[in-house]
Amino acid sequence: MTWFDHTTDSLWSQPTGTALRGEFEGVRLELVPSMVTPWEVWVAEHPDTLILKGWRPHGFNPFHDRIGLQVAGIELGDHAKAYLHEAVAAEIVVNDTLGDIPLVLISNPETGSLRAFLRSAAGQPLSFTWEDGKFVDKETGSAWDPIKGLALEGPLQGELLKEIPYATFFDWAWLDFFPGTDIYGLKEGDTPGLPEPP
Repeated sequence: MTWFDHTTDSLWSQPTGTALRGEFEGVRLELVPSMVTPWEVWVAEHPDTLILKGWRPHGFNPFHDRIGLQVAGIELGDHAKAYLHEAVAAEIVVNDTLGDIPLVLISNPETGSLRAFLRSAAGQPLSFTWEDGKFVDKETGSAWDPIKGLALEGPLQGELLKEIPYATFFDWAWLDFFPGTDIYGLKEGDTPGLPEPP
């Protein structure tokens, strides 16, 4: 899970974004927000999207367990935790705290697209739920756009949640790079790792 840059031949770790050797050894790239989502959903929301020549959209199933379970890995400061895509999809909204940072993960029930945000706005922590097809905070009843994190109606209308970047891993790969961290959604008795061949 490494790659190199053509300018300096530095070798980079894909999961951590850190140069392992070369001119930039020890330098860490900034992780930017992204998401795994069906191509049809992305292009409907972003019709002017440019696409890399030669690349063709293909199916991706975040719940495919033949080579491991998919997790969204979040690292904030000294704290790290992974969230099973399948568990977040089942609950739709997961309110959590990582270290002392309140966060919320939301999985679009129609597409499975997952987003993560700091769950505070207007100077107050918020708790979110999915009610009647809407992403709503319990404290004010404001309804939020689950993709942009923008309050669309209610007392907090116009407020914006800060998006948290995450990286998608297989469960076993996450634990290779972040050993001993929790994986949200693992059931009792589940052991992360490569499944036994059939």
